[in-house]
Amino acid sequence: MIQVVTDNNPGYIRFVLTPNRSISWPILLRFYLLTCVLSFSIAGLFALLGYWIVLPFSGLEMMALGAGLYYTSTKIYRQEVITIDNDHIKLEKGFQKPTESWEFDRAWVQINTEKTGSYIQKIKINMGSHGNYVELGSFLTEVEKESLVFQLNKGIIFRGFMGQTG
Repeated sequence: MIQVVTDNNPGYIRFVLTPNRSISWPILLRFYLLTCVLSFSIAGLFALLGYWIVLPFSGLEMMALGAGLYYTSTKIYRQEVITIDNDHIKLEKGFQKPTESWEFDRAWVQINTEKTGSYIQKIKINMGSHGNYVELGSFLTEVEKESLVFQLNKGIIFRGFMGQTG
């Protein structure tokens, strides 16, 4: 998903890139807890019938499910923020806070796209200058990537495009 944030300054624009979040964190926790209760209820019933070996495997299964859900949620809550002002372009990547950051001179920045794949074309977007390029929006859909390239080129080339109407 691409969010565009602007203010009254015609040379300023911010793009916030996030992956598709099909489920929120609280609902994911409720799903996990409900699954644990259901699994341990069934395992407890089997343990009462004398098949106690089911309990440890049920616990391992729920631990694996929890680890997988946590790993997936850390991936969907990452974001990339591209800030364009009059002279610089700043790119920040991270989860909850920026963990990586790059800053480029606006006059020298280039947006490069590569199309990969023979049957299904995938677009890879690189932004940078002087041999220092960073991949953007690897989690975006192909349509969103095309839109991002268009909006970034428009934002970099035309300094005051957000202040114009029409």
